[in-house]
Amino acid sequence: MGAGPNLAATVAAIHLTSVVLATAAYLVRAVALRGARTSPAHLAQALAADLWAGLLAFPLYGAGLWRLFGGLEKPLDWYTAHPLFWTKLGLITCLMVLELPVQVALFPLQVAKSRRQPLVLTDARGRLAFGANVAGVALMCALVPVAALMARGVGRGETSRAHGGDACAVEAIFQARCVPCHATGQRLAGLDLVGAPVHSLAGRSSSQWPDEPLVSPGAPEASLLVRKLAGTQGSARGARMPLAGALEPAGVDTVARWVRDGARPCER
Repeated sequence: MGAGPNLAATVAAIHLTSVVLATAAYLVRAVALRGARTSPAHLAQALAADLWAGLLAFPLYGAGLWRLFGGLEKPLDWYTAHPLFWTKLGLITCLMVLELPVQVALFPLQVAKSRRQPLVLTDARGRLAFGANVAGVALMCALVPVAALMARGVGRGETSRAHGGDACAVEAIFQARCVPCHATGQRLAGLDLVGAPVHSLAGRSSSQWPDEPLVSPGAPEASLLVRKLAGTQGSARGARMPLAGALEPAGVDTVARWVRDGARPCER
């Protein structure tokens, strides 16, 4: 069963707040590293910001992985079928690589500080750490628009759909959010999403409102399924689905786009 909207919103808030705070920590660390080779005060500030950046990595990556694999908002297939997801993953990988020279310079100093030993940042390590940190700040800032565009479905063009991206994503959405109520044992509204693939809904009428097609290929506005997910079905057509919590706009857009493109089957 898909996660409730409150949990999804809480994890998303933790993730986004961590992104903002981590970016701020990176920026403070970069500014401090600029003068850390000659100023003990700047070095102390760099170490403090580095500690905060390390602590924030736990909610940042933890919440991000939970959103990715936990099915809180979108199924995993929705992400992997999106070209910008791989762009975002590439930026994160580069960010981790850039963190290595920073930690080579600062981690020994963190250990020395905890042991009350003298703190000495060599010129070579300091310059390398500063440059890597500045590049890291740029990558952190670049991640924000990439994530925003991905969340809005920008970039999911014909290439992605031609490989069954939307179809497979819709199948995953239904498995996570709809099957708990529309399975063989329950079949609410006479709908069994376990016994038949989602593309079999194309051209099929609602058991409750026979004049309404569940999925009308090429016409999402005429498809009861899309309208029920979007909440535009009207009071005469029952409650919005899923009952456990409304699907996020990006998920509704994915289903509508799948219907508009012909409601084709998932081809993995």
